[in-house]
Amino acid sequence: MIALNPNDPDALDIPYLEEYLQYLDVSYYVGVETNDTYGAFTSVYAGSNPYPLDIIVGRDQTIRYIGRELDTPTMEAILLDALAE
Repeated sequence: MIALNPNDPDALDIPYLEEYLQYLDVSYYVGVETNDTYGAFTSVYAGSNPYPLDIIVGRDQTIRYIGRELDTPTMEAILLDALAE
């Protein structure tokens, strides 16, 4: 699992981010976004904001799910199926 912290300028406050991630007990990678990377995302996205975006990739590296809004039941079913393989 990978997450991206898009909350610029707070994104560059690494000690705060590390403390927050420890509080959440996060055990996956979290990237830090700057205005440059946000600009790269938005330059190829036709909507007003590319976030949130949920993508589930299977162990076989195929995309299993792409969602623009949180759909926990669907995502859970897809994850459980993928983990059962």
